[in-house]
Amino acid sequence: LGFMAGGWRDWALKVGSLALAAAAQQSAAQAVRTETVMPALTDPAITGWFGAHVAAFSPTAATRDRLFVYLHGQGGTAGGATELVKSAAEVGFHAVGLTYANDWSPFNVCGGDPACPEALRREILDGVDRTSVIAVSRANSIENRLIKLLTRLDVLHPGEGWLQFIDGDLIRWDRITLWGHSQGGGNAGIIARHHVVGRVCLSAPAADGGPGSPAAWWTSHLTPSASYFGFCHTQDAISSKVAFWSALGMAPFGPLVDVAVTPSPYSNTHSLSTSVAPAVAGQYHNSVVSDALTPRGAGNVPVYKPVWQYMMTSATKSGGSGPTWNDVVFATVPTTTGTTDLQIDLYAATSGTGPRPLLVWIHGGGWQSGSHNQVPEFALALRARGISVASIGYRLTGQSIFPTQIHDCKGAIRFLRARAADFNLDPTRFGVWGSSAGGHLAALVATSGGVAELEGTTGGNLSVSSGVMVCGDFFGPTDLLTMGLDCDDQSVGCSFDHDAADSPESILLGVSGPGQGLGWLRANQNNSAAPFPALIANARASDPITHVDAGDPPMYIAHGLIDTVVPIGQSVKLEAALAAAGVAHVYREVEG
Repeated sequence: LGFMAGGWRDWALKVGSLALAAAAQQSAAQAVRTETVMPALTDPAITGWFGAHVAAFSPTAATRDRLFVYLHGQGGTAGGATELVKSAAEVGFHAVGLTYANDWSPFNVCGGDPACPEALRREILDGVDRTSVIAVSRANSIENRLIKLLTRLDVLHPGEGWLQFIDGDLIRWDRITLWGHSQGGGNAGIIARHHVVGRVCLSAPAADGGPGSPAAWWTSHLTPSASYFGFCHTQDAISSKVAFWSALGMAPFGPLVDVAVTPSPYSNTHSLSTSVAPAVAGQYHNSVVSDALTPRGAGNVPVYKPVWQYMMTSATKSGGSGPTWNDVVFATVPTTTGTTDLQIDLYAATSGTGPRPLLVWIHGGGWQSGSHNQVPEFALALRARGISVASIGYRLTGQSIFPTQIHDCKGAIRFLRARAADFNLDPTRFGVWGSSAGGHLAALVATSGGVAELEGTTGGNLSVSSGVMVCGDFFGPTDLLTMGLDCDDQSVGCSFDHDAADSPESILLGVSGPGQGLGWLRANQNNSAAPFPALIANARASDPITHVDAGDPPMYIAHGLIDTVVPIGQSVKLEAALAAAGVAHVYREVEG
């Protein structure tokens, strides 16, 4: 009896410690709107897995402009972890729990085929037929369900920003904190393997291998190891989970820490465990997230809420604690309605001595949306490698048309180089990187060195170079007049008409009036009558391939094989131009 009493006393102390932390957060919690959305109401093509999605949003919390997505375990629904989703909204996330096709364990259905588990999980993700053991259509895929849910939430709550996490038919995974539980953890891992995800939280994840031996494919992933966090009960095959986390490269980011023993911030580790008894005896596996099984404290608050929110929001070891400079104004420029300040966020390197090299990040958004505040975590991960990171703003097409966008980017680079000593930067080692519209501008920065009409005067410092020494282009347009033709040439087509007057490219080039558009401009490219020569010249000037020559810096290009927003032919053209000019480059085609 004394032994039993001691055990209960230890358990009570553990629960009490966590409950106090949860109660403290509850007292400061923001009001959260929580709702359910039926999948069939978001897309009539959805034919199964009809359990409700969950969405949560706090109108009073300071928004992070980041999306939290919860993927449930096998046979579950999003509603089983509503408290987890709500806890994300409390700390400023747009938060959703997604109900999706997850009825299978690869261990049970793959029959020892080593290629089957990954193929199965990828089919769940994108609906492309890769294995005969399951059948998930595109409409029922995770990707489609998430896109259609966000679209529905934007209709229900216009102005809240739900569409900022998608770009046409593409999901902006770099702006998402992804939480996967059990088999959902395996599916989250597949997403992070093939996409750069902002953050990945894995609770009791399935690893598709034997005990203590996760499947080999887990060791290779586009998402940096520093962006992973894990949580599991000590009575839930914890050694296998640790082996899995080690395969992901999480070991350098802290030892396994029991949250029942060590209070927040849990020694700043990425690997977390709990020894607290679940609310239902013996139900260790699901107790770390399940509403019905998670132990509760005062006010019925889940005792793990501080753990969940730590995993969602704590600084990654890659980011470190180096100095940052937010919203630094580098120029005040005219717009169609007045003037605007252009700004930079600068994040100092967290390793290395002496002046540091700089990576300049240029955001995407079709040249018509986005902000310098939207720097992805995979770019910030470079800080731990001794590279400072700057995210720059530029005028959007609602404020001004091309060429002001490239003028602003070059002005930002000149400003940073002129102020290099103030920010401990090495002015001889600047690189540029961007995705989508940002990839276009990054490639244009790299290829147009010395082109006077593209230099502009934004921010002054005209005696300072805007040149870069290396460039990364993720799926950026490179030949705007041919985007519609490239869409016609690929089997998947494109999700919208690039030739139309309301396309982002037509708006960028100022041919968005009635009867206009890129198709109209392309049809008149040999017309010598005004205004066509000037419009064609501007369009050609906007193309990175126009300016490629042997003096350009090395470039890295990556593009998805079934990109329906920016057709892959755009990157094929740039790669060919670089090869013809003898410019060092790497070109990578990726699945998806």
